[in-house]
Amino acid sequence: MRVKEVVLILGNNVKLTQQENHLLAMLSGSNPCYIRTRKQLVTFVETHMAHYGGPSPEERMIRTLLTDFLLKTKVGGQTNLPT
Repeated sequence: MRVKEVVLILGNNVKLTQQENHLLAMLSGSNPCYIRTRKQLVTFVETHMAHYGGPSPEERMIRTLLTDFLLKTKVGGQTNLPT
């Protein structure tokens, strides 16, 4: 039986799993390995969401996936993210 990896959050500290690092790297095009805090994660996602500000369906999908990632990790409540 395989155990599903999940992001670890303790206070303001964040530990992304290999799967989450890979997902964020694919969505953003840059390596998120330096992320260690909630603020760094939110900043990383907000910065990359700004790059995908266009109206195309692909850009909307990337923004949605990035927002969903923050909500899944319960970090999204810390910020007001555009969709």
